[in-house]
Amino acid sequence: MGRNGSRYENEKNNGISHFIEHMLFKGTDSRSARDIAEAFDRIGGQVNAFTSKEYTCYYAKVLDHYALYAVTVLADMLFHSRFDKADLEKEKQVVGEEIKMYEDTPDDLVHDLLSAARVTPIIL
Repeated sequence: MGRNGSRYENEKNNGISHFIEHMLFKGTDSRSARDIAEAFDRIGGQVNAFTSKEYTCYYAKVLDHYALYAVTVLADMLFHSRFDKADLEKEKQVVGEEIKMYEDTPDDLVHDLLSAARVTPIIL
């Protein structure tokens, strides 16, 4: 498994894992963003992703008999995503707003600050 997540980023590429996570939902060579969403809506499923310090996870929740279909759509997103210039600009703004919201959440932010300082909190 490759190194992915904020732990492996530096000042030059800070935030790239999360940004790419967003971009994979913007469409592929054969599916628009709407097509991706509707592909899961049609089968009563859900598709989502998250980025942590260690990895990025893309997942779908579907009934068992739709598993192959879900994997096919996820694979299309992972291997054939377009990185359209207009979408790149929009998502820069979206991720920027998410960062601002995160920075306004002290209980989340304190974990990052402690991690950066390499301090282990003592839980009583």
